[in-house]
Amino acid sequence: MGIKDTLVAAAGNAAAQIMGGLDGLFTSDDERLGHQAKIQAIMSDLTKAHLDAAAAQENERTNRHASDMQSDSWLSKNIRPLALVFLILFYTIIAVTDSIGTLAFDVKPAYISLLETLMMTAFGFYFVMRGAEKITKIAKNQ
Repeated sequence: MGIKDTLVAAAGNAAAQIMGGLDGLFTSDDERLGHQAKIQAIMSDLTKAHLDAAAAQENERTNRHASDMQSDSWLSKNIRPLALVFLILFYTIIAVTDSIGTLAFDVKPAYISLLETLMMTAFGFYFVMRGAEKITKIAKNQ
């Protein structure tokens, strides 16, 4: 389920809860239905605003990565592979240090979970973006 489905479902649930709370205040069905339509319109506008903001954020992220790749800075072009190298080295150091029985070294589960999430995100992002860059380059050449 994507962000759009999640936001639409949340807006629908919020509108239903609001109407449930306000139901006793209305004297007629027409009045209740009119206010229900207004609340659903407001929630729909809110959902659209959230979706537009998410799309704008993703677009800005894409533009930022594109400008990084076009810059003359060595660091901006190599930050993704450097982050992967750092995470691999850090993980290796922790694994080796933890496996040596004579050292009193214990990695807390919270840090293991955090490192796992960072590595999954970094590796996933790196290889997805590398694939997208190669596909884009191939498409431009054809």
